Amino acid sequence: TETVGSGPFLFLRDQWNPGNKAVYVKNPAYIPRAEPASGLAGGKVARVDRVELLAIPDAATAHQALIKGEVDFLEIVNLDLAPMLKIPGIRTEVFDKGGTRGVLRLNHSLPPFDHPKAREAMLWLIDQEAYMNAAIGNPEYWSVCGAIFSCGSPMESKAGVEWVRGHSVAKARALFKEAGYDGRPVVILDPTDYNWFHQMAQVTASLLKEAGVNARLEAMDWATVFTRRASRAPADKGGWNIFHTGYSGVNALGPIGFSHMPGTCEKAWFGWPCDAKIEELRQAWADAAPGEARQKAMDALQIRNFEVGIVLPTGQWVTPSAYRSNLSGWVKVPNTAVFWGVEKK
Repeated sequence: TETVGSGPFLFLRDQWNPGNKAVYVKNPAYIPRAEPASGLAGGKVARVDRVELLAIPDAATAHQALIKGEVDFLEIVNLDLAPMLKIPGIRTEVFDKGGTRGVLRLNHSLPPFDHPKAREAMLWLIDQEAYMNAAIGNPEYWSVCGAIFSCGSPMESKAGVEWVRGHSVAKARALFKEAGYDGRPVVILDPTDYNWFHQMAQVTASLLKEAGVNARLEAMDWATVFTRRASRAPADKGGWNIFHTGYSGVNALGPIGFSHMPGTCEKAWFGWPCDAKIEELRQAWADAAPGEARQKAMDALQIRNFEVGIVLPTGQWVTPSAYRSNLSGWVKVPNTAVFWGVEKK
């Protein structure tokens, strides 16, 4: 496939080193709109002649490169290393205020989570503070949020969120007993190369064991999680019971386009929840007029979600970026970094 650059920057294919470096240069033929930039719209003015995107796998090396001035911008700050960037000449800023939502995904098609009482048990077991302390750490960047959609966003609903403050291992243990849990291993996919979800998997295993569940972590890389989560096999034969993932606020702006939400059985997202009522409520939300009617529809949908156990949030966090203080003019775009408007002095 030939890469064509028609915007403010041109991609230099001959200087591309996959997995290592990509180079873009100012497009002399591009004429920006005569208006301020606004996200991905408006006037995209290239104020630097060249942008090099470098992949630096080791976080400490990447942070040191910024400190030494070997790079100008760090898209994702490692929160454990964030304190080292609080020095003159470097600015740290959250570009994507919508942040990221963690979620625990259950396999509704296999025991024990084919039973509604076992899924209810997980609501009592989830401890968002434990998840966020383990996965994110710095409380400056995370918050407890029981809603399906980002707290602070127009889609936030406060209906049915009491569960998030109701953590009870004893209640979870009793519900697993009601569900007829028979001691079989509950397989948790553990992506050891993706720290956020690796840490969440560890917390889930610990909480399940406290509740008397035979939790079994299966270590793998994130790419294998992507493959394994599609398996409909029994958990002890290549399937799974639980995995952790997340979604950005901008990728979950409503229950119709949100991939995690449907209860369409075999056609649903991984975990295959099956609930006709969820589908009725999603349609009711789509049919409702914007405003109070739509908010009521969202409230009803969220309450049903927690009754069925489809989207189970584990917390909300934002990830800061960092840059040298001689850069200015950043255009804030959710879930990505753009370089038009940026000026280097």
